[in-house]
Amino acid sequence: MAITYIDQFILDRLKSLIQGFLSDSYIVKEEILPNLPDRLVTDFVDTYCNDANHKGINIPVTMTFPQQSQNHPFVLVQFKQGVEAKEDASIGNVQGSVYNSLEGDSVVAKLPITTEGSQAYIELPEEVFKVYAVKETTTYKLSENRVYVPYFDFYKNGTHYMHITYARKTNKKEANMLPKGIVEQEQVVVDFCSTNMDTLRCMVGLLTATSIYLKDTLEANSDIELPSISTEGTDLIMEVNNPTESVSGQQIFYRRMTVNFKSLHTLPVNAGDNQYDYHLTPEIKDWRED
Repeated sequence: MAITYIDQFILDRLKSLIQGFLSDSYIVKEEILPNLPDRLVTDFVDTYCNDANHKGINIPVTMTFPQQSQNHPFVLVQFKQGVEAKEDASIGNVQGSVYNSLEGDSVVAKLPITTEGSQAYIELPEEVFKVYAVKETTTYKLSENRVYVPYFDFYKNGTHYMHITYARKTNKKEANMLPKGIVEQEQVVVDFCSTNMDTLRCMVGLLTATSIYLKDTLEANSDIELPSISTEGTDLIMEVNNPTESVSGQQIFYRRMTVNFKSLHTLPVNAGDNQYDYHLTPEIKDWRED
């Protein structure tokens, strides 16, 4: 139950992965960069790997663009955007409302339609606190653990189903509680940058290697859903490559990795109480106290 900072999570994980790869020059040479020219690989390993007698120059992983002249590569992590995931509106509404302690986990179930005379209904498989939505219709009624829907004759053959989103009923003592929240579709971009194209070609190998392990890490994080990673071709960082705005006149090239995912942000339902009181006018405060 917290606000999630996935850009920080990605930055920390990239730092760890890059340092891990660069601590083993054999892996870099034989597994990550085996198909590049020997000269490129040797220069890169001698300069940036930190085992044996290599120089071990640090490759910074940062969220801010360096302001000084860059003679060595760096990795730039940026949060690009976050948009509420409309397809998860039912989940978002559950997280976003004060609800009863009797309200349990939310469930999405595909259930058969039963007919009885001129009525059609879905028998729910467990005791239910509330029905949030029926995908196939907006007209329904919950009564005695059955969801009644509009009747059609073709339901009689018993082969039709509906998808129902509902909350289980708990056996807890009744009280208002649980968190407010929102599900967002978010995007973080990771730019592997260098002023030297030969160095950048080696950095692309690191990018691919880190993306393999980063995907596993993202999928193991319970705050993230449906992570996907894509890469774009080499290009100039246009904003800093004109004569007026460039850093010391350098041309900086990059290869971009884009990470898309869904993230759930939640807070306890009473977390805003003090803020609410703070912003009330004296007249409203008096009214509330009455």
